[in-house]
Amino acid sequence: MTRRVVPLLLLAACFTPVAEPCRSKTRCPPDSGAATCSPGSTRECGSHLGICKVGKQTCQSDGLWGRCLGGVDPGIEVCDGKDNNCDGNIDEGVGAVCPLQKGVCAGAAAACMGDGGCVQAYGPQYEGVERSCDGLDNDCDGVVDRSALIDVSSSPGVVSRKPVAVRVPGGDAVLVLYEEGVKIAARVLRADGSLSAAVAPSASVEAATKAYAPAVAVNGSRVSAAWVEESAAGKKVVVTSLDPSTGRSTLTGAGSLEVLGVTAPTEVALTFDEAAGWLLVGMVDSGNIRLVGYPNLLPMNAPAFARDPYFANARRLTMTTVNGGAMLGYDLGDGRLERAFVGPMGPGEYEHSQPQGQNGWTFAGDGGPNSWFLAGGATSKQVMVSRCTLSSMVSCTVAGAATAAGDFDALCISEARDAVWQEGTSAPQVVSARTDRLDAGFHVAPGRRPWVVSTAAHTVVFFDTESVVSTLVQSDEVYVQKGCR
Repeated sequence: MTRRVVPLLLLAACFTPVAEPCRSKTRCPPDSGAATCSPGSTRECGSHLGICKVGKQTCQSDGLWGRCLGGVDPGIEVCDGKDNNCDGNIDEGVGAVCPLQKGVCAGAAAACMGDGGCVQAYGPQYEGVERSCDGLDNDCDGVVDRSALIDVSSSPGVVSRKPVAVRVPGGDAVLVLYEEGVKIAARVLRADGSLSAAVAPSASVEAATKAYAPAVAVNGSRVSAAWVEESAAGKKVVVTSLDPSTGRSTLTGAGSLEVLGVTAPTEVALTFDEAAGWLLVGMVDSGNIRLVGYPNLLPMNAPAFARDPYFANARRLTMTTVNGGAMLGYDLGDGRLERAFVGPMGPGEYEHSQPQGQNGWTFAGDGGPNSWFLAGGATSKQVMVSRCTLSSMVSCTVAGAATAAGDFDALCISEARDAVWQEGTSAPQVVSARTDRLDAGFHVAPGRRPWVVSTAAHTVVFFDTESVVSTLVQSDEVYVQKGCR
């Protein structure tokens, strides 16, 4: 019997109850090394580090510590400037997902609270405004080789509209003028997508009670502009030269010169005749067209010639340099379109057979001028192209339709053959295309009255959003988008 008792006693000793050891480094530290506790006693548990908060443990009737209550446990570390896992370190091992995740920015994340930012994380191909024509979405807006829309006017509560623009000589910047409330403003869109400050193009605009209908043209290093001003003395057309870096007048006192003999102007158009060396100002005055040519490419009060009002009930006057002179396009009051040529010696030939249409734009082409216009009825127009010849009169023959019929308006074509127009009236959209491949056209954005400028690598489209309601644009602003040609 004795030989059996000893092993049993030893076996029983192996199963002596002990307190379950703590499995957490932060929640239940040992009680001075004791495996058991006095029932009813309490102690702190948990951690003071980071987001953690200590709790309290109570000794149970069985002499074992109960659960840790009232504390905050460690969590998963996230990028929020806090020590979420309560290890004494803040935001270690985590990164912030950057806001832009399309194009070259896909997957970009910046080290949380680190020296680098998202701009660095986007990589060397990222551009705040798309400039590179490299087949990539450099500004990460989901569109390849087109910049996001830029609000040019940035004037909430003020109606901004009717932009006109030219490429700044010697670079990729673009100078734009537009109606800003009852005045005119000028800005420069720089090559990097930034904008110069908005300025009144002249002191006379600041003094006028109203200024509108801006026009602008460029020749070599010179930029000239004209517009209509109103004051207590009546209406007048003024012309000036502009600083291409600011859009402000370069005349003495930032002034402008009046075009004499105009009484009720509503529209202005401008172009340079480089061969003759003069600036041509076209105006719609009481529904008639008046032409004034200034010598030496400088605005002078004494013009080289002035043509009395003619072409009755005209509107939507456009002028472009072609064949050593200037070609005019204008709408007649009965729905027809007419084109006229002004040569080095002054006003000359005009078209005797006018087609049904509007918005005539002309540029030099193979075998003579090419004229683009909108032909058709009120809501069923087509973008048409015609070939013109110049002899004793202007004669244009329709060569074909560039688009199917649609609700088109406000056609504009640059000298580099970029085209834009407005599609629709109740919910207008701006459409941009190349005249040599109109099937590649695309919708730019909701808007009206587009104007297009071509630079060496880009098509720059301005438009306004007067009365446009859309989540994509703000109403009553002037916008611009740059796209690769």
